Amino acid sequence: MSEFKQVLEIEKKYQKTISNANSKSEKKISKTVEDLRLKEDVMKKDLTDELSSDLSKLKSDLLKQGEMQVELSKQNAEKIIKTANVDDAVTHLVEEFKNGF
Repeated sequence: MSEFKQVLEIEKKYQKTISNANSKSEKKISKTVEDLRLKEDVMKKDLTDELSSDLSKLKSDLLKQGEMQVELSKQNAEKIIKTANVDDAVTHLVEEFKNGF
C-alpha cells in the first residue's frame, strides 16, 4: 500500500508540475499576445499619422500647383487681351488710313 501511496504522490507532484508549467505558459502567451496587440496598435497609429501627414502634404502641393496654374492662366489671358487690343488698334488705324483719316 505504501508503494501505491508513493506512486500517487509522484503522480500528484507530476500533475502539479504540469499544471504550473501550463499556467506559466498560458500567462506568457497571454502577455505576448497583449504585447503584440499593443505593438500593432502603435504601428497602426504611426502608419495612420504618417499617411495623414503625407495626404496633407499632397493636398497642399496640389493646391499650390493649382494656384500657380490659375496665375499662369491669368497671365496668358492678359497677354491674349493685350494682343487682341493691339490687333484691334492696328486694324482701326489701317481702316483710318484707308479712309484717309
